[in-house]
Amino acid sequence: MVGSGFSLNATPRFGGGKRFPLWKDLTGKLIDGLYTNAEDRRDVMEASGATSSALRLAEEYESAFGRPALIEIVRQETSDDGETWGQSIFLGV
Repeated sequence: MVGSGFSLNATPRFGGGKRFPLWKDLTGKLIDGLYTNAEDRRDVMEASGATSSALRLAEEYESAFGRPALIEIVRQETSDDGETWGQSIFLGV
């Protein structure tokens, strides 16, 4: 995968399948796992606008639940099993 938005060009194979998450979507999943209080989740989500926050939250998630749990949540959220890649992903266009 290339990154920088290229994954948004993928087309779900099975109709309305799950799309690749944006950074805010992935950090939202990490926040949901880390914070049980709705007010705390909202405050952390509002403060985590940049991609650097995603790294900090991933480290916090790993510390709380272990590396296998972090890998699993990222794998679940970024699985490309249901995606068809267009030519632009291969051509770098």
